[in-house]
Amino acid sequence: MIALLLAATLAAADPAGPGLADAVQALNAGRLEQARLILDAAIKTGAGGEEVERLQAELAFRSGDWAEAHRRYQALAALHPDEGLTLERAGIAALHVGDLDRAA
Repeated sequence: MIALLLAATLAAADPAGPGLADAVQALNAGRLEQARLILDAAIKTGAGGEEVERLQAELAFRSGDWAEAHRRYQALAALHPDEGLTLERAGIAALHVGDLDRAA
């Protein structure tokens, strides 16, 4: 499901930035370290915006970096309060960091 959201976000964007499609592929294949390296390189060459924020949030989530996932998904949820998957990810990450008020 998140793969479709990320792919749709990248497809709908103006040039999504260098390497982001490769980062999505690596992330979806479970190659988290490769996705991280590709994403870091893309950011260094100018990639940015919400597409990057979503990728960073999902990478943190899948890596079990709950504090980072919580921070990033809360920011995305504030921008998109009706987006179910973002709210779900924000809630799961909140649970993992003990932020029970935001987990509900």
